[in-house]
Amino acid sequence: LPTAAGTRLIGTGWPAVLTAPVTGLHADTTPELADRLRLWNGATTPGAGGYSGFYLDDTSGTAVWRQQAAESSLETPQLPPFHGFFLIRVSP
Repeated sequence: LPTAAGTRLIGTGWPAVLTAPVTGLHADTTPELADRLRLWNGATTPGAGGYSGFYLDDTSGTAVWRQQAAESSLETPQLPPFHGFFLIRVSP
């Protein structure tokens, strides 16, 4: 994964569904301070628009992905085969 801060478009390049990585990313208690993912909704729902946002939360002491729109729900983002996602790194 890119080590520089900022937003990057990354492709999975793999013919299978992958789970979003946790290792090497920065987790925090708020979305603004944590690394985040943006997934295009049309990748999993044909015709859908917009993005689903996730941030790496460490409120419990263990880094887990949490959906930004519903901060109480835990969800491991699924990365569709051969699709891309935006990774927003807060720090290198």
